[in-house]
Amino acid sequence: MVHAYSKIFGALKPVFDGRSNLYTRDPLPIGNERVELDVTLPGEGKDRVFHVAIKWLAKVSLYALEEALEGMFITTADYL
Repeated sequence: MVHAYSKIFGALKPVFDGRSNLYTRDPLPIGNERVELDVTLPGEGKDRVFHVAIKWLAKVSLYALEEALEGMFITTADYL
């Protein structure tokens, strides 16, 4: 998908969570518009075609994750 749609992804390497979300380090150049793509994956004997819709939803802050990994984040469970 990244190679087939290089105008959208450029050098970004998106990560799919296995459900319905796609994450990238930097914003895609699509703004708030919904973009629909056809993605073909090779299968056994027959290729599988998926219709994928991408739309910007929110910016995720990784600050809390970074604090937790550094052992600096205090959860509410620590106060119980």
